[in-house]
Amino acid sequence: MTEQTIVVTGSKGGVGTTTVALNLAVQLAMQTGRRVGLLDLARPFGQISLMLDLEPRFTILDALERIVRLDEALLASMAMRHKTGIEILAGPLHAPMKPEQRQSVTLAALTKLVEIAAAAFEFTIVDMGVVNAAEWSPVLTHAGTLLLVAEPSVLALGM
Repeated sequence: MTEQTIVVTGSKGGVGTTTVALNLAVQLAMQTGRRVGLLDLARPFGQISLMLDLEPRFTILDALERIVRLDEALLASMAMRHKTGIEILAGPLHAPMKPEQRQSVTLAALTKLVEIAAAAFEFTIVDMGVVNAAEWSPVLTHAGTLLLVAEPSVLALGM
């Protein structure tokens, strides 16, 4: 578990998980002056790129395709530095993945990616979108803080 890793997830789609993750990353960078990495793991494609009107050179898929040789330096070089000071590894730019890309997107690879990011950055914010906590527990256990974004409704809270 890494204290400086914050995983942001939502109770359902559309509650603002990506907005919270992005604003948290920007505020952490501005308030602390430290290196803040933002991983866009929300599916099906990268919302952060859309929100910031970015065209990243590399995405999460590029990092996962190189997971065997991925280290802190390579990950940091793949991240796009935004004018706010955060370093972003954006989600896929298009929803449908190619068959060869699907092979690299495994829970083990995503877990390793979060571990490497925790070593590469002083703070790591992970936008998970909406996930099944039981299924994603290997990734979630690497969080020092788990932030659940919800809205006050029966549907959003699953009661």
